[in-house]
Amino acid sequence: IIGFILVVLFMIYKYRVFLASIIVVSNPGDTSFNEEVSTMTWVSYIAVLLPTMIILGKGFMGLISGIEKLTGMKKEEFLNT
Repeated sequence: IIGFILVVLFMIYKYRVFLASIIVVSNPGDTSFNEEVSTMTWVSYIAVLLPTMIILGKGFMGLISGIEKLTGMKKEEFLNT
């Protein structure tokens, strides 16, 4: 599992570098450079956020299904507060 997580994180890093090479094409100091960096920032937030949400959602669903198997209860029963 740790190897899978490391591969996913590496792919996210490579995707971000790929985005930077496509989006930021101006020279530093130009006004368009700042606009390109801001565009790269919000796009990279999405590129990092979506895989993270998918991995966390899968982890939580695995945790809940594991608790269901161990206790024999349904999730509505043990999540009831």
